[in-house]
Amino acid sequence: MNFRSENWPVPTAKIHLAMNSLLPDDVAILKAEEVESEFHARFSAKAKTYRYSIYHHPVMSPLHRLYYYHEPRKLDIDIMKKAAALLLGTHDFKCFQSQGATVKDTIRTIYRAEITYEPPILLLELKGNGFLYNMVRIITGTLCNIGLGRTTWQQMEEIIKSKNRALAGVTAPPHGLSLKEVEY
Repeated sequence: MNFRSENWPVPTAKIHLAMNSLLPDDVAILKAEEVESEFHARFSAKAKTYRYSIYHHPVMSPLHRLYYYHEPRKLDIDIMKKAAALLLGTHDFKCFQSQGATVKDTIRTIYRAEITYEPPILLLELKGNGFLYNMVRIITGTLCNIGLGRTTWQQMEEIIKSKNRALAGVTAPPHGLSLKEVEY
């Protein structure tokens, strides 16, 4: 978030404390700093890292239900990792964009596509120069299809090249998704 202000009575180093007192408990500002007037919180970003969290166990934990997608079926994690590696680099990711989205340029660069698994927690982290609407959630759905054996890991390359949303997996639910980091 960014905003402009003149004669702000709170020192920059304490803005986050003042703002946090006004925010709901599930949102927190970690720090505040002055930036150039041309700065834009969204468009000035050089990279973003998203995390998608999956609770991979036959029974969902009540403690994780709000922030994890529950996948009770057996997944082949190693095959999912092979497919995730095919996301690396610069590609036209149109196949991972929600139907009806209006963005014209669907070319993005993925710097990191990492899957870690410490049972029952399965985490997918994607770092890129930008993401299309629902891109991480659609990639997650596609990787889960691959892990379930519905699609082969080699087909990930074909899905990307096709630019066809219908070939990719379902859009995973939103509650597993979080924005982990934005780099400027």
